Amino acid sequence: FLRVYQYPEASEYLLVAEDIAKVSGRSGWQGWVSYRRGNLYVWLRDNEKNAIAAYTKAAELCGAAKDSLCIAESWEQLGAMHSMLDNFEQAQYYYDQAIPLLERFGSDRQLGSAFNNYANLLVMNDRLEVAISYHQRAIAIYEKTGNLHDLGKAMNNLANAYRSLKEYDEAIKM
Repeated sequence: FLRVYQYPEASEYLLVAEDIAKVSGRSGWQGWVSYRRGNLYVWLRDNEKNAIAAYTKAAELCGAAKDSLCIAESWEQLGAMHSMLDNFEQAQYYYDQAIPLLERFGSDRQLGSAFNNYANLLVMNDRLEVAISYHQRAIAIYEKTGNLHDLGKAMNNLANAYRSLKEYDEAIKM
């Protein structure tokens, strides 16, 4: 539903999913629902604090369920949220936790997204050479999988990193 911007319907489905997960008593189910609640907050451009609370709750619930992928996804999103709020030290902490788990348990799409988001944090912290390597890793994943939409975003972000280094020829190539 999020892809076609049917946010009220998505919210209704989440409410039903939250009820089912709660009745099940399974913390893993509750964690994934909370993760998706955080995603909805992001899509709605709702207060980042609401998304942070949902992702934090998701990480806790998924931790109780010992669901490494759910924990990693939640931490990665916490890193992205803290990046947007300029809480760079906190963002770095979450990426440091998330990326090794995503490398082990995540899909190519999840790992590519994490690399691209992490690289953006590194650009904001003037760690441009390291950022470039992460953007390149994301691009390689997207080329392998044929994900042209995310490939374009990663290439644009890489161009920005090159521009920040005043490597304009490399930026233009992107």
